[in-house]
Amino acid sequence: MQDTEYIESLVKLRELYKEAVGSPSSARKLWKKPLPFDPDHPMITPYRACARALMALHSWNPFEKLQFLNESMSLFQQAVTQQPRNPEIRFLRFSIQHNMPAFLLSNGDYKAEDKQVFLDEFEHYPDYYLEDYAPEMVDFFEKSKYCTPDEIEHLHQALALHS
Repeated sequence: MQDTEYIESLVKLRELYKEAVGSPSSARKLWKKPLPFDPDHPMITPYRACARALMALHSWNPFEKLQFLNESMSLFQQAVTQQPRNPEIRFLRFSIQHNMPAFLLSNGDYKAEDKQVFLDEFEHYPDYYLEDYAPEMVDFFEKSKYCTPDEIEHLHQALALHS
C-alpha cells in the first residue's frame, strides 16, 4: 500500500528541487531545510546532493564550487549505497553529472552506470512514486543525447506503463 504522506512529501521535494535549478536562494533552502522531512527519509540525501551541486553552479568562488561538488558527489554515493536500484536517485546523479564539465568528474563519472540502472529499473518502479516526474525524467534522457534510439524507445514504452 502506498504511503500518501510520503508521496506528497516527495512531490514537494521535487518541486523545491526544480525551483533550485534557477535560484540560488532556493538551492540554499533545499540544502538547509528540505521541508518538514524526517532526516532519515530515503530521498533526502540525493536531493541534498543536488542542492550542493546547484550551490556550486551558483557560486562565483572556484574553491567553494569544488567543495560543493565534492560534497554533492559524496552524498550521491551515500544515496546510491543505500538504494542502489532506485531509478530516481540514478536519474538525479546522471542529470547533475551530465551538466558538469568533464574535468570536474575527478571523483568518478557514473553516467553510464546510472543510465543503465535507470533503464533496467524504471519500468519496475511503482507508478505512484513516479507519476508526476516520470515524463520529465524520460524527456531529460532523450534530450541528453546519451541514450541510443532503442534505449529511448524502451523508456517511452516504460513510460506508457506509468501512464
